[in-house]
Amino acid sequence: MVSKLKGNLTKEVAAIRELARLLNYHVNNPDAYHESIEEISERLGYSVAKLDCAIWDISVIIYELKNGSQCESEMEEYDRENERREGGNE
Repeated sequence: MVSKLKGNLTKEVAAIRELARLLNYHVNNPDAYHESIEEISERLGYSVAKLDCAIWDISVIIYELKNGSQCESEMEEYDRENERREGGNE
């Protein structure tokens, strides 16, 4: 399954980049001052709820990149099936 991004996503991509930068800073500097979610919301122009959910989703992505995901397992199984089919057609 491939989803297609439509429209001009400049603002959204910039926000994702900024959230990733902030998460990285937080992980590497846990004792340093960090902007509040309210400050980030005001600066980026997204609601606190929207940013909170986006941060949650990014953390899931990080976990899946580190540890694997259901999607990865399904894609690997799909690839194995295709290899078996192609091997039988030769």
